[in-house]
Amino acid sequence: MQDNLTPICFIPFFLTGAIISPTLIEDWLVISLVGGGRRRGRLHTEESHGTRYPLAAVWEEILAGTFSTIGRMERLSKCFEPPTRLYMQQELPNSNESADLDAAIRAVHVLVWKDWLSGSLERQQADLLVYASESFESVEIFLEAWQSARPYVGFPPKSAGTQERAVFISNLDVLLGRLRNQYSGLTSASHSPRPVSPLVQRVLQRISEAYADPDLSLDALSNRLAVSRRHLCRKWKEHIGQSFGEYLAGLRMEKAAALLKESSFGVKTISVMVGYRDCNYFIRDFRKR
Repeated sequence: MQDNLTPICFIPFFLTGAIISPTLIEDWLVISLVGGGRRRGRLHTEESHGTRYPLAAVWEEILAGTFSTIGRMERLSKCFEPPTRLYMQQELPNSNESADLDAAIRAVHVLVWKDWLSGSLERQQADLLVYASESFESVEIFLEAWQSARPYVGFPPKSAGTQERAVFISNLDVLLGRLRNQYSGLTSASHSPRPVSPLVQRVLQRISEAYADPDLSLDALSNRLAVSRRHLCRKWKEHIGQSFGEYLAGLRMEKAAALLKESSFGVKTISVMVGYRDCNYFIRDFRKR
């Protein structure tokens, strides 16, 4: 069914889990639908105490108390009923009509989805950790469940485009790989591991932002951060445990693998998207892994 109620603008649902009140959502709905020249009739129901919007009801009943954006998407994806192609949730007020509920849940799903995609990889990583802590007993259980079954493939809304889905899944695959490496490193080290230095943290952040840049290198990063290449190389190996080239190639291959699985892009296009100038080099590196 065509989703023609996707709002033009969206409310950022901040990672910290600050619950957005139903009143705020009602105000937004009035501004975005009424202010935009659309009729409200399809997205509201009349109750004895006044007007109530299903969008606010969706937030209260489905999303209240869920602090991670990924957790919100998981709840919303469970409301979709493939046989009917509609979003339904039994806990929502029975006074709302089916068409109202379907439209409201779809709208909320798109809002939450757009908010996650708009965040940096670092924000997404933090959100994933929030989700793991609130949904699983341990990191081990979380990683085992998510890396084997990959349930998050079904989290995007039905209106999501192919490229958006590919970016979403690719980012989560990368973040799960990072978490796995970080966790395995912590469990094999001493009980009081030394925290990663601020310099290395800045390098990791830059890599996550610019891995698609074919000119990204240790030399370029040392110039950008105003430190010597020797010092940066020593700090990197000390904290990461593998060479810069190996880490960057691994990240690029993870991104490429996800795009090959989930998108319709050709190999040459994907090689450029992950930072390769020469498709032949990309194929060679990909086959090594």
